[in-house]
Amino acid sequence: MNNWHLRTEILRISHRWYQVILFCVFGGLIGLGLGTIWPAPYRISSDIYVGLNAYRSPYDNYFANVAQQEFRMVDDYKNWQLEQLNAVIISDALLTETLRLLKAENADLPQMSVEELRSQLTVMWRNAGEWHLGVVSEYPAMGQKILQAWKSVIVKDINTAISHSQRVVALDIQMSQISDEMLQMTQKEQRLAYALAELKNWQSDVNETESDRISGQDHWELMGIGTQIASWNPIWIEMLDAAPKNGDPIENYISWAGRVTTVVEQDLAAIPAQLVGLTAQLKIVESQYIEETSQSYGLAATLVVEDIFPETTKIERIRPTGVLMLIGSILGLFAWGGWVSYYLKQSEQK
Repeated sequence: MNNWHLRTEILRISHRWYQVILFCVFGGLIGLGLGTIWPAPYRISSDIYVGLNAYRSPYDNYFANVAQQEFRMVDDYKNWQLEQLNAVIISDALLTETLRLLKAENADLPQMSVEELRSQLTVMWRNAGEWHLGVVSEYPAMGQKILQAWKSVIVKDINTAISHSQRVVALDIQMSQISDEMLQMTQKEQRLAYALAELKNWQSDVNETESDRISGQDHWELMGIGTQIASWNPIWIEMLDAAPKNGDPIENYISWAGRVTTVVEQDLAAIPAQLVGLTAQLKIVESQYIEETSQSYGLAATLVVEDIFPETTKIERIRPTGVLMLIGSILGLFAWGGWVSYYLKQSEQK
């Protein structure tokens, strides 16, 4: 008579819990052995220093246009700058220059594409400060050459980009100054046109008077027109010094008003040409601004990227020992499960 019961067998197996541990330990040991003999690449790493004055973010308006977002906090600006730097140092442009430098210094270097080079590179950072550059390679000597060339290109090209960013800031200030000057010139043109109309009205009114003297109101009206449009230059200083005194003959006023009218007309005639010149100057500066912006990679003018001295290079072998041990332990657990299934089936048949 068959007295086999599944519950009894499961209870019996549960009392042999140590077998689970033995299977897992055995699988982990196999993983450890494989990890020891497994062909492992090398990681060659070195550091650079990255600094940033994030408190200039309110003044770097053009970066918000490059980033196409508004920086509401200093951390937003800082994080975007650091992410932008991270993107630039593994960009096609810098890696192409790295390959060119490698080929120039090592004629026997195997042919390598930008994508193949990028797959070997790692950048690790948490904030400004030390950034860890790494190269993963099966050959440590070649990895060191790649790292040195890449690091050299980063320091050189990023600092070149930062110099373009500093030029962008200067051009931005220059464009603002030119725009302000054009606005002031336009406002001056409006003031002069209004003053010229007032002068002609004053002259028309005075020419109609029959008196050889003008009233105090006409005197101060003319003086008000003159002083409002006067500039601090020799012509206007001389003009104001020669202004008629209250009570002078009317001829003095008419003569002086005529001289003021002539100067105002000359100033008005010169303004369009000045505006054309400023517009042309602004276009030149804008084209320079666009060119410098394209070469700045959107990096801040206050960004600092430097090599760290004394330079230290670390070489370590990357072994997946822990992963292989974990996989081995899991496979050992599955093996124990298979053994239990086989044991239960055999026990049922007896």
